[in-house]
Amino acid sequence: TDEFLVSDAGTLKRMDYSHIKGLGVTATSIVKAWVHFTHTTIVDHYNVSSVTYPTTGIYQISFDEDMDNNDYAAVATLKGHNFANCLVEGTDQDTAWVKLRSLDSSSNTSTQMHDGDGYMNVIVIGDNTDL
Repeated sequence: TDEFLVSDAGTLKRMDYSHIKGLGVTATSIVKAWVHFTHTTIVDHYNVSSVTYPTTGIYQISFDEDMDNNDYAAVATLKGHNFANCLVEGTDQDTAWVKLRSLDSSSNTSTQMHDGDGYMNVIVIGDNTDL
């Protein structure tokens, strides 16, 4: 039986795929990777091997299982002191990772999160026949 994980009030539960067949949900429309992290710590994740910081304000999220191609969708939210935006670096997206940029709300320049200062959530939807 094919199964996938769903979150119910923060608790992950397995759901049998047969319950949603015919509802328009396909393998490509299910989240293939997600991560919740602070500046230095991955709090929780699925199909994410690491989060690194190549330069100020840039976060590289690497996947456990590579995506089939690099035309997937990546969406991020950012919460923290003085953060205005979180942008997916459109030209910096690979089958093995995606890079994101955090911007300071007052200067609109790249800025790094600091411990205790915020968190980022990222989801990736696209083709990955291994998941």
